[in-house]
Amino acid sequence: MNELNEIGLTENESKIYLALIDLGPSLAGQISRKTGLHRRTVYDSIEMLIKKGLVGYIKNNNRKLKLEKHKFYRWYINMWKLDSP
Repeated sequence: MNELNEIGLTENESKIYLALIDLGPSLAGQISRKTGLHRRTVYDSIEMLIKKGLVGYIKNNNRKLKLEKHKFYRWYINMWKLDSP
C-alpha cells in the first residue's frame, strides 16, 4: 500500500483501491466489510477516487463500483512526471 500512498492516494483510498482489485465490481457495503472502514468513509473516499478518475460505476439494479485501470496508469504516469526533477 505504501506505493499507492507515495503516488498520492490516501490510506483509505489505497485500501479501497486494493479491495476493488481483489473483489472486482462491488457494492459499498462489500468494500466496507473487506476494508474494515465505516461505510460513510468508503463513500467519501470513493468520491475522491472518482474525481481522480480511478473508479467508476457500473449501473445495474444496485450500483456497483469498478476500477478504471487504464485511467490509473495514466494518472500514475502524470503524478510521476510532476514529481520528477
